[in-house]
Formats: sequence, C-alpha cells, structure tokens
Amino acid sequence: MSFLRPEAQRALTRWGETAIYALVTAAALWWIVADSALAGPWRWGLAGLVLIAGLLLSRSAALSALGRREASAPGVVNVDERRVAYLGPYQGGFVSLDELQAIEIWSADDAHFRQEAEWVLRGPAGEGALIIPVSALGSERLIDAFAALPGFSPARAFAALAAPPGETITIWRRSAGPARPALAGGAAAH
Repeated sequence: MSFLRPEAQRALTRWGETAIYALVTAAALWWIVADSALAGPWRWGLAGLVLIAGLLLSRSAALSALGRREASAPGVVNVDERRVAYLGPYQGGFVSLDELQAIEIWSADDAHFRQEAEWVLRGPAGEGALIIPVSALGSERLIDAFAALPGFSPARAFAALAAPPGETITIWRRSAGPARPALAGGAAAH
C-alpha cells in the first residue's frame, strides 16, 4: 500500500536520484560553511569542490531522468561493452557503437502505425537498421551510451524525442574520418 498517488510515485521514481544528489550536496555545503573547525581558504575550496561535484552528479541524474520513460513497448534493450542489443517479439538485433553510422528518431503520423517514437540505429552500409521503441524496457540507457560517440548531443536527442510525429530526425551521423582511432606509430586499427 502506498500513501502517494500514482503520478507522485512516477515522479519520485523518475526524479528521485536527482533530488537525492541535490539534497546531499546542500547538506554537505551547509555543514562545511557552518563548521567552525574549517577556516579560511580551506573552507571555501572544499565548499567549491563539493558544489561542483554535486552539480555534475545532479546534472547527470537529470539527463538520465529526462530520457527515462515508462516501459510500455514490448522488448528489452541491453547496453554492454559499447554494444547495443534489442530483443523484441517481432524483431531484434545488435549494433556496436564503433560500427554505428547514424542515429535517427522516427515517429509515425499515421493511424495504422503506433504513435510512439522509435530509435533507428544505422550500422555499416548494406546492413539493415536496428529499430528500438523509445519506451522499451532499458531504452533509458541509450542516451548515456550514445554520449560516448564523438559529436553526439543529448540535448538534440531530447529535442527530437519531443518533436511532433511524422518526421525522421537524424540526431547524429559519423564523420567521414576514420571510425577508429589510430594506433601509436601511425598504423590504423583494423
């Protein structure tokens, strides 16, 4: 039995981590500033470090919360060792972040299709795309995984997820340069 309404429970589940980081940061700052044992520049230096760490953790948790949606689509997303896998009832597959060529958000504006947005992950040319419903279980981990890609913008991804249906929005595309970093001595990785 819960004393909270369902919408309050969902908000607490979604934003709870962000609130905890903010509260712990505020309590630590209060303790540092109020503690008379710390004096002079040590107090303010420590307060600055705690503030920066708290802001970074809160920002990370808030970005994660923005990407978190209630799992309503069938299937499961797994992110492991720079590899994204989707196991669904009708389709599935995997793609390595190192082989990923483009990331798109697609949403139908047709009564015959679901109105839910989908991630479209395009691998090497000639291979099909991996299509993942935005509300599949575990899909909130995708933006964190994609953040490792050069030039990926979480803000652009969130904006595309909020866009009206009926569009395909490319939110990231691999540059024309080498897909893998060069090894020491100038030899390219194979």
